[in-house]
Amino acid sequence: MSKIQTEGEQMHIPFDLDRKYTVEQIAVDHLKKSTKTVYNLIKERKLKAYRIGKEFVITASQLNDFAGNQRLDDRSADWIDTDAPPEPEPEEIDIDKLTPAQLRRALVSPRDLGFEEAPRRRLPK
Repeated sequence: MSKIQTEGEQMHIPFDLDRKYTVEQIAVDHLKKSTKTVYNLIKERKLKAYRIGKEFVITASQLNDFAGNQRLDDRSADWIDTDAPPEPEPEEIDIDKLTPAQLRRALVSPRDLGFEEAPRRRLPK
C-alpha cells in the first residue's frame, strides 16, 4: 500500500489513495459550472486531470490545486476599487405627490419582470 508523502508544506497523495471525481461531478457538485467549462479548463491545462480511456478523472488533490491557483492575491486584486465611495442611499419619495405620469413610470409591470400579463377583464358597470 502506498504512503502519503510530504514535500515541504504540500502533501502528495498517491492516485490510489486520493478521492476521484468525474468531469460531471466536478461541474455539478463542486464548481457549479457546465461540463463544457470543465473540459475547457482541462484543455487549457488550468485544471489537471488523468485521462483513462475516453474519460477524465480529477483527483481531490488536483481540484484543491486548481482552487488554490484561483485565489486572489494582492497583485491580482488591482481591479477592486477599495477607495470607491459607497453607493448613495435611495431617496424616499412621497407617492401621494407624484403625478399620474410619474406614477406609471415608477410602477413595475409583470412584463418588466419577465412574466406574461394576465388577460385584462372588464369590470361590470
